[in-house]
Amino acid sequence: GAAGAAATARKFKFDAVLPPSTTQSELFEATNLPALIRRTLSGFNLTAMAYGQTGSGKTHTMEGPPGDAGVTPRVVAGLFAEIARAKEVGELSRAEVTCSFVQLYNEQLLDLLSNSDDAVRAAGDNRTGSLGKGRGFQQGLPVRWSKRKGFYAQGLSHFPVASAAEAMGLFRNGIQRRVVAGHEMNAASSRSHIMFTLDLRAVPGSVGGGPGGVEGDEEAEVA
Repeated sequence: GAAGAAATARKFKFDAVLPPSTTQSELFEATNLPALIRRTLSGFNLTAMAYGQTGSGKTHTMEGPPGDAGVTPRVVAGLFAEIARAKEVGELSRAEVTCSFVQLYNEQLLDLLSNSDDAVRAAGDNRTGSLGKGRGFQQGLPVRWSKRKGFYAQGLSHFPVASAAEAMGLFRNGIQRRVVAGHEMNAASSRSHIMFTLDLRAVPGSVGGGPGGVEGDEEAEVA
């Protein structure tokens, strides 16, 4: 009854609740991502993640429809714009960015940027991870831990990128290779988790010891 419902009621606190009319640009600003992107140049990691039931709008939010960029392309563009700004004012003398793209599907960690033919040959009889119909197989990547790296996927491909356009080109290639398995609620559901990661290694310039006044080589991860 009502007493039982009241006893089990839970309250949740959120930083913000955005209505369906929220634009991609408004969401990007409301989640404070521009400021967080700036902090990556001082060595802070950044993760932008969408979580929710199938059909709730995760792909729309993270990728965006044609002509209306979502979180991922905005973060990528923002990172390279911030690198260019920091170099121009002398906060950075050098910055290198690499990217990787993984998919967790059926408890297999798959490399969405690896060469399919090479992956099939390397997997041999242990080719346990499908890259989708007609796209070959690969062996699921083992997850390791080290004191320097923390947790990481052994054998994961990392590609150097010099621009936002280059990074997004790799992102789109990976999206085309992800496993898609439709179901009753969403015909285009991937039934998986994907993570696109940019690794930034930067050397501060002569102005103020680099962004945020931090000295020495800085390394950050944007996922």
